[in-house]
Amino acid sequence: MADQQQSGFDQIRRHIPEFPGYADPFSRIHADTILRAYVDGKISHVLERLLLFIQSSATEKRLDLLSDFEDIRESLSALSGRLASDVAHESEPWTSGTIEEEPLARIHENDGELVDAVQSVLDRIIGMKGPVPDRPEVLLLKNAVDRLLGRFQDRCTELEELGLVGETTSR
Repeated sequence: MADQQQSGFDQIRRHIPEFPGYADPFSRIHADTILRAYVDGKISHVLERLLLFIQSSATEKRLDLLSDFEDIRESLSALSGRLASDVAHESEPWTSGTIEEEPLARIHENDGELVDAVQSVLDRIIGMKGPVPDRPEVLLLKNAVDRLLGRFQDRCTELEELGLVGETTSR
C-alpha cells in the first residue's frame, strides 16, 4: 500500500515543474490546476474515511472524538471549497510571466510543501486503528490538518502579496 501511495505522490511531483518551469506562464497554470485537483482529491479520500470514524464514534458515544472529527471535517471542507474558488491563474501577472524569480521560487517551494502536507494527512488517517481510534491518534490527525491548512495559507498569502489572487480569508 505504501508503494501505491508513493507512486501517486511521485505522479503529482512529476506534474509540478521544477523551478525553471515556473518561469513559464503556461507551466504555472498547468501546475496550479493539477496541484489543486490533486490536493482536493486527497482531501476527498480523507473526508470519506473521516465519515466512517464519525459514524463509529457516534455509535460508541465518544463525544470527545466527535467534536474533534467535526472540527477536522469543517476545516477540510472549507479548504476544499477554497481550492475551487481561489484560482490564481486568472490574474495578468500569473499569465504574462512578469513574476520575479524570488517569489516564483517561494511559490514553487510552497507547492511542494502543500503536496507533502496533504500526503501526511492522508497517511495519518489511513494509519488510524480500529473503528474508534484512540484520542491521541485523533489529535495527531488534527495537528497534520493544521499543518496542511498552514501550508495552504502560506501559498495564498504569497499569491496575494504578488497580486495574483484577491484577499484570502482566514481559516
